[in-house]
Amino acid sequence: MIELETEETKKLWDILKANEHISSGNPNLRTYLLKNCGVEKICYKIKLDDQTNSFVLCLCTELENPEFKIKGKPAFIVFWENYKILFPDTLYEQQTAFINSIIARWESSRNHKPKPVQKKEEKTGHIKFDKKIISDFDQDDLAAAFKNGFQGARGAFGFSMGSMDSRILETYFFHRFISEYKIRRKDEEYRQCRLFVNPSDIKKDAPVLLAKLENDIDCRIEDWFENKYSHDLIILIRKNFKITNNDMEPMVINFWNHVINISGNLRNQCFVALWLNGTDPAFDLGLERFTALPIKDPVDTKWLNDWFSGKLHKMEIKKEVIEQKLELLKDYQGDVHLTYLQMETIIKQLQGGLEHND
Repeated sequence: MIELETEETKKLWDILKANEHISSGNPNLRTYLLKNCGVEKICYKIKLDDQTNSFVLCLCTELENPEFKIKGKPAFIVFWENYKILFPDTLYEQQTAFINSIIARWESSRNHKPKPVQKKEEKTGHIKFDKKIISDFDQDDLAAAFKNGFQGARGAFGFSMGSMDSRILETYFFHRFISEYKIRRKDEEYRQCRLFVNPSDIKKDAPVLLAKLENDIDCRIEDWFENKYSHDLIILIRKNFKITNNDMEPMVINFWNHVINISGNLRNQCFVALWLNGTDPAFDLGLERFTALPIKDPVDTKWLNDWFSGKLHKMEIKKEVIEQKLELLKDYQGDVHLTYLQMETIIKQLQGGLEHND
């Protein structure tokens, strides 16, 4: 096991404290993280519903125990190797590089002994990870709500989704959202903008969302609306996990009322805004042309097994492997959040990307 400097330890702690699975305080999400990062044993050694700081401290203490190994490898290394695969979108480039440097130091510090032969799960690197494998699953209620809230000819339409890990929302549910949009707008070209709200933005009196959007499109929104040659505009808005819905609501209301007030100037374009609230509920504010999109919870486990096994079969996965993976999904009893996370993990394991605890 390598020795970490105080500053290095702090950097790792900061990464963990910013993870929504940990910061939520939800024992099920924390269990999911530990299990799929290969250190499920820790679930039985620390308090899963502890305060974030205490949980991270206890987790890191267990990980840094030199006696704690997975298949002969330090649990600390196993955890961080899997973490950067499971949560790549939550890491800044510098953080990923930092984790890689820690792992590389351990690799170089090992004695040059013959590596023990380890039984590995059959890798199927030819599998291409297609988001549709997961995003197409059983969200017809969401598609129907989008259809009802989106007239499609022209105009401004707002939507919100929540109660789900923000990465899963953005990777799969937003993918489904875009698919439904394309069905209704057919061959219309669109521009996509992604806005992120930080805690410091909440304290500002200025119309922050409007300023961020206009900076992105490089013009006043009124000018964009009035330009008949403008493409459709789809805006994805996310917030920092420290920002509550109550903190965010005044900003949402002010921004959307302004959009509605000037939307009569739209020519043939559509202006579509989607707020992703992470694990907080979707905004349901009673605003004009603003829809809270439902996420089906719990999922139908029988339909899930039939559907997912069919997808894996088409990917030429062996029957016994499919049955093994479906057993993993049963653990979550239809919990939509954990089911989507586990489906993603299963696909990545089949690609040979994750080392996991047998």
